[in-house]
Amino acid sequence: MTEQEFRTKYVGKAVHCDTEEKAKELLKLAHGFGWKWSSGKKLIKNINWLEHQENTCYKFDLDKTTVLVSYEFYQPTGREIVKFESEEKKVKKTKKVFDLGLFVDYMQKPKRSNEEIMGAIQQWALECHGLTEEEMAKKCWNTHDIWMKEVEVKVSLTEHEIEILKALKVLGLNWIARDGNNTLYAYASKPVKRGFLFSVMGNRSLLDKDLFKFITWQDEEATEIEELLCGLQ
Repeated sequence: MTEQEFRTKYVGKAVHCDTEEKAKELLKLAHGFGWKWSSGKKLIKNINWLEHQENTCYKFDLDKTTVLVSYEFYQPTGREIVKFESEEKKVKKTKKVFDLGLFVDYMQKPKRSNEEIMGAIQQWALECHGLTEEEMAKKCWNTHDIWMKEVEVKVSLTEHEIEILKALKVLGLNWIARDGNNTLYAYASKPVKRGFLFSVMGNRSLLDKDLFKFITWQDEEATEIEELLCGLQ
C-alpha cells in the first residue's frame, strides 16, 4: 500500500480494529507513512488497544496525527467507520532456531558456559515461542548443550515492507541483516557475521529498525531479499 492509497482509504475516517493483531499491523503501516499520536509519540510505542479492545478505532487526520476512539462512541455520530482488514502476506523462510527438545548429556562437559546457554535459551523461548520465565525454568534448567535445527517458518510482510524490498532491489541492495545492537541494514553483497556485527565490503543502507521484525541478530546468516519476494504466498 502506498501513502496515497492509505490516505484515500483511511484518513479522515475511524478505522475499526477488532483484534490486537490488526491494531498492531494498522499502526505499523501508519507509522511507516509518518503518522504519530496527537501527543507526538510514535504509534508503535503503544497501540492503546486494551482500553477498548474489540471496539477499538483509530482516526487518522490530515496533519498526520492519530487519536483513539471507541466504536460505540463514534458510531452514533454518523461519521464513516471502515473496518481494517489485514494486508500482510506470508512468506516461507527457512531459519535456524534453538530446539527446545534440548539434549541433556551428563557424561559430557558443557560446550558453553551456563550463562551463555541460559541466555541463548531465553532469547529463543521469548522470541520464537513466547514462553514465560517459569515455563523456561521447568523445561531448561538442566540443559547442558544447545542443538540447532533448521525449520521452515512463515513470517508476515506488510504491503509497505514489500514495496521497500522492491525499491532496495532497484537500488542494487540484495541482503538484509540485523546487528547485535538491533541496527538493521540492507547490503549489496552478502555480509558475514563477525562479533556483534554483520560486515561486508561494498554498499549498504541503514533501514528503520522497526521493519522486518522477523529478521533478528540470532539469524546465522543475512536474509536474501529475492528469497523473501519469491516466497510470497
